[in-house]
Amino acid sequence: MKRLVTLSIIATSSIFGASSAMMFGGYLDYSSNSIKDKGYYGGIYYSYFTSPYKLELDVEHMELSYKNGSPKYKQSDLTVVGNYYLGYNTAFKLGIHNIFIDQENNPNKYDNIIFAGITHYKTYKYNFGFDIYRSDYDGFNVVQFSPRGGFNFGNYKSKLGSFYLGGQLNFIDISKVGYANKTDYINLDLKLQNFNGPFTTELFTSLGKNSYKVANNGFSVYNLKEEYKYTYGASVAYKFKNKSSLKATISKSKLTEGNKDIKTNNYMLSFSKSW
Repeated sequence: MKRLVTLSIIATSSIFGASSAMMFGGYLDYSSNSIKDKGYYGGIYYSYFTSPYKLELDVEHMELSYKNGSPKYKQSDLTVVGNYYLGYNTAFKLGIHNIFIDQENNPNKYDNIIFAGITHYKTYKYNFGFDIYRSDYDGFNVVQFSPRGGFNFGNYKSKLGSFYLGGQLNFIDISKVGYANKTDYINLDLKLQNFNGPFTTELFTSLGKNSYKVANNGFSVYNLKEEYKYTYGASVAYKFKNKSSLKATISKSKLTEGNKDIKTNNYMLSFSKSW
């Protein structure tokens, strides 16, 4: 049985900066009726761009404790993504997300997700594209097709600043019955960002049931045998003059654990810098 989900939110690095890095950490809090007690996670993200290529690396570690005496669950993730920019308006990517599991009485030690995607964009105007993910688990696999798009609007120099509205549809197909409540899901992710001076504020939500979903461009994987019903949250980031920024994020989710509904809160703090 798959245990947990990598819940970090990876910031998109600018293709105009040669390098960027981010350190992040967070805390997971579960409702009183959950068998889970609490969880901690942290990691480092790094990207390097030299035209027309960009390499992205993400290393994470998470630990989760239980209320019912189950052994502590430990998970380490390594994600590698290669990007190729064709001209100034099209980008291709290919990546792999590796999951290493360490828990007593859990025979599953390794899962992986391979993915590819294409994006067409006009900087500060719009973007659209799609991603394809194939998740390989112990005894079954999951295929996910995710078309996405978004556009910018507003005036950055105005009092309200400028905005970005983006959405992504997720079509999820699970190869075998018994690993989730059903074998296919359709889920919608939405986000609204506001850019105003040094502040970037974001509201985001995930609507529609889903299991074994891949999110955040392949950097987050919901690899626990649970059915998520919804997620919503917000973040605020402050950009300093030295090309660094500090970001706080909070999100809340409702999901099914066994035959009961539980709720979880995710609190994350990150610091990033580009040069």
